[in-house]
Amino acid sequence: MNTWISSACLVAACLVAGCDVDLLGSGGASDGLQSAPLSDGAVMLAAPNGFCVDPRSIERRFALMARCDTLGAAGAGGAPLALITATTVAVAEDATLDEVELSSDEERVVRRETRDALTLVQVQGTPPDPSFDDTFWRGRGVVGDQVLGLAIYTPKGADEIGTQGASLLVQTMRRTLVRSRPVPDKSATPAGNRGPVAVLASLFE
Repeated sequence: MNTWISSACLVAACLVAGCDVDLLGSGGASDGLQSAPLSDGAVMLAAPNGFCVDPRSIERRFALMARCDTLGAAGAGGAPLALITATTVAVAEDATLDEVELSSDEERVVRRETRDALTLVQVQGTPPDPSFDDTFWRGRGVVGDQVLGLAIYTPKGADEIGTQGASLLVQTMRRTLVRSRPVPDKSATPAGNRGPVAVLASLFE
């Protein structure tokens, strides 16, 4: 497995989402999956070209995707060395995505854009682990009754990912929407007593 992928970066990114899995405990290659269910199957996360889901990382509302060859699987192609995180949270149907910012006051926004069902922002700030580059992409969009939050990080010293980072997140969103099953309407707010804006904001805390 690639040294960077098998380093504390994986653990740090997982800890951001509150994972309990020990990503370094098993050692060696984990192989990869093309897709994985999140939110009890409401979201079928699908990896973009050249990336696979690390099966060791999968939690109910979280998963990591890395270049397939770094997980011991074939099919990396010309994909960049990067780590993609995916997080889901249930929200009320009347939640307004525009009410939640994808960046904090401590981060400098490099660019913003919206592609299809995904709102994107590239920021410069403090990454979840010091070995990540300080410029990275975040995105979020709705999949059924869930909000899918995505982020892509590259290691320091790697080739600049530029707009390719946004394209990989968009491809992840498109494939996930195609694979995810419809969910029935719910009269109650899945998030309990928390308002929809608070729930959406928790994706990027």
